[in-house]
Order: sequence, then structure tokens, then C-alpha cells
Amino acid sequence: MKNLLNISIIAIFGLFLLLNSCEHKPKELIKPASKDTIVINPNSVTNCDSSIAYFKNDILPIFTSNCTGSGCHNAIDKVEGLVLTNYKNILKLADTQNPKGSDLWKVLVSTDPNKMMPRTQRLSASDRNKILKWMNQGAKNDSCNAGCDSTKYAYAADIAPIIAKNCLGCHATGTTKIGSYIDLFSQYQNGNLLTDLNANSAPRKMPPNTNLSACDKKKLLKWIAAGGPQ
Repeated sequence: MKNLLNISIIAIFGLFLLLNSCEHKPKELIKPASKDTIVINPNSVTNCDSSIAYFKNDILPIFTSNCTGSGCHNAIDKVEGLVLTNYKNILKLADTQNPKGSDLWKVLVSTDPNKMMPRTQRLSASDRNKILKWMNQGAKNDSCNAGCDSTKYAYAADIAPIIAKNCLGCHATGTTKIGSYIDLFSQYQNGNLLTDLNANSAPRKMPPNTNLSACDKKKLLKWIAAGGPQ
């Protein structure tokens, strides 16, 4: 009886060892990635700081839209010897030590029609303050990733801000106004908007002295393809 009991104990112990040896442990290589490494929508990622005026994002579009049109400070006309299409030339007018004493600020706030810039209409207070902030922050040649989702192209939320930032310096007034939905829709209907967006050289390329971001251009093209919805 004692021998039988010993055999039973040995058998149970052996079965226990066998079961433990068959246990499958998870491998390191198949661990799921941390949720912090998953990029849900790369187009929406932004590293911009709203307290900073970035040259390429905020300042250059103001100049290209308001100061570099036909007969102004572009590479062809060079009015007063100024070509305000790049950082180097714009920086010459800035003053980081005394921003409000700079030539740039003086012409932006002047009410004298012979001195004020732009000549046709003053910059908005918002744009003037961006330029002042940029000088106060050292007038750096910087930029940030503003983030852009090209799948969104609603007029008020997506299209109008693109037009305001890049086009209204020239097209807020005159024969080709696009500052309102009705005006822009008219340019969509006659085909001029699509032609100008796809043009690669003057006189049809718009904006004439810079390029829209790839994402902004996609938004506009999708808005056109959708029939110009409001």
C-alpha cells in the first residue's frame, strides 16, 4: 500500500511538471505597440505656438498677398527698389531693437496716402500686430507645422481662411473680387479659379509670387470638384 501511495505521488508530480512545461509565454516581438506610437491622423499634427508670429506661416503671406502684386514690390516691377518676396529683403525693413521706430512699421501705420503701405488699403490691425509681434520676437526666419486636413473643404471653415490669407491683398476689391462666397463662386463658375490654381507661370498663376501649400491647394481643388458648396 505504501509503495502504491509513493507511485501515485510521483505520477501526480510528473503530471504537474508536464503541464508547466507546456505553458506558452507571450513573445516580446508580438507585443502590441504602445498607444503613444499610433498616429491616428498625421495631417492634424501641429507644433505651432499661438503666442509666436512665425515668418513663413504668418508674415510672408501678408507681404505676398498685399505687397507683391502687379506694379508693386515684386521681382519684375521692383517699385522703389524693393522686392518683398523673401525673408532677406523683408528683414532689411525690420528693426528688432526698436520695432515701432522701423521703416516697416512707419509705413504700415501711416495715414499719408503718399507714404502708407499698402497704397490701396491699410493692412488690418490683426496683420499689423502680427508683423509687430514678429519684430519684437527677433524677426526670425522660422516656421511651424500648422497641420492641415485636406479632407475638409467647407467654405466658411476651410476655404475662406485660405483666400483671406493668400489672396485678399489683391482681390478684396477691383474687377476680380473673391472676398465673399458669391464672388468666389462666380470665379468657380466661369472657370477662372481652376485655371489660375493650375497655372505655373504669370499672368495666370495665383498667387503670383508664392505657392499655396499642397494641402490648401487640395482643399480648393476638392471644393471646386464638389461644385463650390457654401
